[in-house]
Order: sequence, then C-alpha cells, then structure tokens
Amino acid sequence: MSTLSRNAPEYRPRMLADSPSMRSGTQETHQAMSDSTRIRITPLAKWAWQVHANEAGKIFLGIACFPGWMAYADGEMTPVSCDEQGRIFLAVPQGQYTVRIAFEPTPSRQMGRFISILAAMGVALLAIKNLLRTK
Repeated sequence: MSTLSRNAPEYRPRMLADSPSMRSGTQETHQAMSDSTRIRITPLAKWAWQVHANEAGKIFLGIACFPGWMAYADGEMTPVSCDEQGRIFLAVPQGQYTVRIAFEPTPSRQMGRFISILAAMGVALLAIKNLLRTK
C-alpha cells in the first residue's frame, strides 16, 4: 500500500460489521466525501469490505488497537495503524479492492496458550494422582 500524507482524507464509519444491514443480510454502502475524494465501502462479510477509492485516504474502524489485528487488501498484507484514541485504521490507496481484517494469534499469545495447556495438564495429573492415593 502507498504511504499517505498528513493531509490524506479520513473516513470514520460506524462499525460496519454491526450495522443492521449486515445482520439482515442486505448490503449497505457507506460513502465518505472530502472535496474531490470519495471512498465507497460495501460490506461483503463480517470482517470484509469492497473498497472503491478515487484517491488515497484512511478508513477508521471502531476496533481497539491490540496486537494481532491484520489487514489484507486483495490477499496481500496491509499495515494496520492506531490513532491517538486507540482505534485501528487502514491507509487505503486509490483503486478498487477487497479489504479483510482478522484477529490472528501473536507469538506471546501462542506461548500463553501453550503454558495454560501445560498448567491444566499438570493440575489434571495432580488431581488424578490424589484420587488414586485416596483409594
């Protein structure tokens, strides 16, 4: 994706995935206009949108910035950035493409899962050992 200037137009949609149109199965198009800029976003699925941008801009999502959020534009990884209020946004270049975001595991989260599984197995083994001792 291309780098944007500080004067790039911004679009702050409500959380598109939670809009009534997404729950009812109909499609709703969200548009942003800033002078000559026009970004049109059409929901495709809960975390995917079709984007049409006449020029580069930013799409702000109502999602808390947390490690693990990944964005893909037409299948290619795209940087996810955070604004000053702690929400994620995507810098979008000019053109038409499909944007998908996903919350993917980070190395620290995977390590935490592994440690939790080991701890649960340890507790289960101690409980079994204690049960066998009392019989």
